[in-house]
Amino acid sequence: MASPSALRAPAPCRLVAAADAQSSAFARASPGNEAQLRIVVFGEGLVVPAQGPGMLAMAISESFATVGLAVEVDVCLYSGLTLEQLFELADEEQIKDLRGRSGPGLVELLLPRKGAWRGADLSLIVGGCCDLGLKAAAPEAVFQSLQGLVLKACASLHMELGSGILPVAVPDGGGNADRSLFGATFKGRRQATNNLFA
Repeated sequence: MASPSALRAPAPCRLVAAADAQSSAFARASPGNEAQLRIVVFGEGLVVPAQGPGMLAMAISESFATVGLAVEVDVCLYSGLTLEQLFELADEEQIKDLRGRSGPGLVELLLPRKGAWRGADLSLIVGGCCDLGLKAAAPEAVFQSLQGLVLKACASLHMELGSGILPVAVPDGGGNADRSLFGATFKGRRQATNNLFA
């Protein structure tokens, strides 16, 4: 193993594709040709501003750079789509969210695309706020949809369950979730959903 002083600092990462409020739900931060890993974050972005995917991609890539790893990070978060809808659309080349922004479906994003990206080494699947805040979904249904996306990702990458595809617990939706259609019961159902991860 190389000594810490022998580690070469990766090239600085830069935002090479930015999500915006009108057309794109996809963002990429990359250190260039020398990326050692590719991380994908896919899911629903009820609580994320339009520029949030780019900020998240940069933050993850820069965090890995501090420990000497050159990591390309692709983030695709869709506004207003539930995990159930994302599961149904997982095999689509392109998905359009309720803001009219588009990006690749889960399988398209994970698999290598010649001239664009390599296959994902690590994938984080996030969501649940739209299911709980806009559709009043039961915690078990939210968990089942998230589990379905994880299983689809594992199958598409030929990975074992738990080896590089990680579901993320439903985040605190903050003010957006509290003001959502079913905000009064959001926190309790979010906690019940997250308890299913244990």
